[in-house]
Amino acid sequence: MNYGEGDRVKHNRFGEGTVKTMTKSDNDYLVEIDFDKIGTRKLKASFAKLSKIN
Repeated sequence: MNYGEGDRVKHNRFGEGTVKTMTKSDNDYLVEIDFDKIGTRKLKASFAKLSKIN
């Protein structure tokens, strides 16, 4: 995972967004992202396959 709170990320389905929070959940993180086109979503980091945008 190469992103953190405040970083811009891209998701294959939801597009680009900004990481709002990252909460430790068991052996994973619950990532809250404010996507530009669809609003806020909470995703598990291990399944989200997010990539950081420079």
